[in-house]
Formats: sequence, structure tokens, C-alpha cells
Amino acid sequence: MLFKWVNHERLTRIEQLQNIIYDMGIATAEQLMSITEMKYDNLRYHLHKIKNSGRDMLRVYYLPARLGVPKKAAYTLGAEAIRLVCQMRSAPETAKVITSAMMSHHIGTNDILFRAKNHCDSERISQIEWFGEKMCAEMLYMELLETNPEEANKPGFGRQLRPDAKLKIGEMQYFCEFDNDTENPRRIEEKYRKYIELHGKINFKYPILWIATHKKRCSVLESNWHSLLSSYTHLKSRPQSLFAVAGEEIKYYPFRKRNT
Repeated sequence: MLFKWVNHERLTRIEQLQNIIYDMGIATAEQLMSITEMKYDNLRYHLHKIKNSGRDMLRVYYLPARLGVPKKAAYTLGAEAIRLVCQMRSAPETAKVITSAMMSHHIGTNDILFRAKNHCDSERISQIEWFGEKMCAEMLYMELLETNPEEANKPGFGRQLRPDAKLKIGEMQYFCEFDNDTENPRRIEEKYRKYIELHGKINFKYPILWIATHKKRCSVLESNWHSLLSSYTHLKSRPQSLFAVAGEEIKYYPFRKRNT
């Protein structure tokens, strides 16, 4: 429920921004400007205010420079800021500080959100919502609890399926999985199995959107998915997966109807 923090009437601008960064984990200025609709100078001012408001409030990492692209700063909350956000939400302090080793995957996942938000702005679609990994896991638990309480309350359920995110655009919903070509085939297959088995328990209706960094990886993911899915012959219905190279996933999103 990321977007509820944008212009939240009971929070200051700094508190809104802290909650947004908390839900995103780590984000670049470009991503934050898209979500908050703040101008760069205004965003930079508020980030500076957060960083200087106490000890370990905001940490800054840098994405490595690529050919023709200078390095970018990425912002994540420090331990003290995480504690304050949890207090605002009356929530247990379970979140951990994002480290530089976790940065690439988080930024790639948030780029899915960034492109989705830009798509909605371009298509004048006002309904967009984003749920991060922790919220996704909680939502899946609640769905399973309704249909199969015994299964939901088995030890270790919290370590089961944890989608990277869930995206809602208009009436469409997607589980989102960002693959940056670092996980080995066994771990990918394990996640595939979890989706298939969970679908058999709660029969979720929306597709899983797998986004890879390049075409070859995308083709491998899709081929392996269909190969594994074909072995589940006993299932009455099977989950749907969609595959795309990063930046091309918008073809699966709804588009505004044009007048003819």
C-alpha cells in the first residue's frame, strides 16, 4: 500500500518520504520523484533533512557506473529511521537495514514500479497500487488462512513463498518477480513450485510477471516454467506466468481506450 503515504494528511512531508522509502527498501532519486511527484531540488532538500535529523537516519549507496551512464545514488533508511517508521505504524520492528549487497535486486524490483507508474501517467490510469515483499507474504497468509487454516498455521509458513511485489493497475493484478540472472536454476525451480502449489491451495486469479534483464535469460525462465508446469498433470487449474525483458513488460498492462 505504498501510495497511501503520498500526501498522507496526518504526516509531514518528511514522514511521508520516510514511509515511502521504508516500503520500497531502497530507491534512486528518479524512482522517488516518480512516486512522490516531487521535483529534484525539493526531494534532495527533504532527503538532506532526513539524513541530518539524527544518527543513522539515511544511508546512501551508489549504483556502479555503466558505459555512458554515470553512477547513481540510492537511498535507504538507517536503523534509527526504521525504528521511527515502525513506531508511526505501531508495527513490530522486523525490517532490516538494506545493505549494498541487496541493492541491485531491490533497485531492479523498484524499476518495475517506476515503469508501471510512468505507464499509468502516460495512459491517464489513476488506479495503481504496489505491495512489497513483506506485505505480499502477509496477504498470501491471510488468503490461505481463510481457505485452509491448518495449512496456513504450519510451522515455517512465513519462510514459504515471498513474491518480490504485487502490482495492481486498474482491474489488473500481477505478482512481480525480478530476475537479475544471479539465482541458480534450483532456486528458481523451487520458487516455481511454490507458486504452483500455492495456486492449488488458494487458486489466485492473477498472473505472475517474471522480468529478466536480458532476452536469453527471459527465454530460459519461460522454457523452464512450462517444462515444470507440464509435470503437474493432476491440477485442475494452473497458474499463469508472463515473461518479459525489463522495460517490455508494459505490453501486459491495461491501456486506456482511444476514441476511434
